[in-house]
Amino acid sequence: MKEKKLIVAGLLLAFILTVLAVPEVYAKNYNPGVLPPHSKALGKTYGEWGDIWWNWAVQAPSATNPLLDETGSNCDVGQSGHIWFLAGVWNGGSAERTCTIPTGQFLFFPLVNTFLAAEGDERAKANAFIDKVSILECSIDGVPLQNLSSYRAESPEGGFVLTVPPDSLFTELGAPAGDYAPAVSDGYWIMLPPLPAGEHEIKFRGVVGDRENHDFETDVTYHLTIVPAGK
Repeated sequence: MKEKKLIVAGLLLAFILTVLAVPEVYAKNYNPGVLPPHSKALGKTYGEWGDIWWNWAVQAPSATNPLLDETGSNCDVGQSGHIWFLAGVWNGGSAERTCTIPTGQFLFFPLVNTFLAAEGDERAKANAFIDKVSILECSIDGVPLQNLSSYRAESPEGGFVLTVPPDSLFTELGAPAGDYAPAVSDGYWIMLPPLPAGEHEIKFRGVVGDRENHDFETDVTYHLTIVPAGK
């Protein structure tokens, strides 16, 4: 009988500890519709996808580059696979874009971000810039996301290779084509699982520096239409 009581007491204690632990777990799930900051999408972390995003962002020339797109007409440039990248605004500013995206696509975008390549102390410099972020805002279909400061991610140790092709935005800005390594990115990112078909709105804003006299600001609204693939 004593042994049974001990077993029951042990099970009760385990249940109590589980119940006490549940609120802590759920407290970290601030935005159920967003992949958690330390999760992986298609086998890659937020930081790894941030590096891939930069290689996507440098590819197109200024005429079609999504970073310079004011209307969304170039939102499909360079897209491939099951992760669809959304862009901020090159050198800061605002944009309102309308974009059609096939179903089944994860959406990945920066609230504010930066990278440095082959300059020495890349990580320290990138970190120093993002350390000065003072405002982060993001809403999905009118619902503000919470605890955005937890979505910061940087390149894994060792950085990555940034490939600048000929006739790209960066070569137009004077950077020779080629591979730049090590490159390091840092920023605040959001990864959304595929949205259902229909109309959606994503708004995001990031400010670096003083809230009034800041160094950098990006403010973007995407009006998205998610349609079945092939339509």
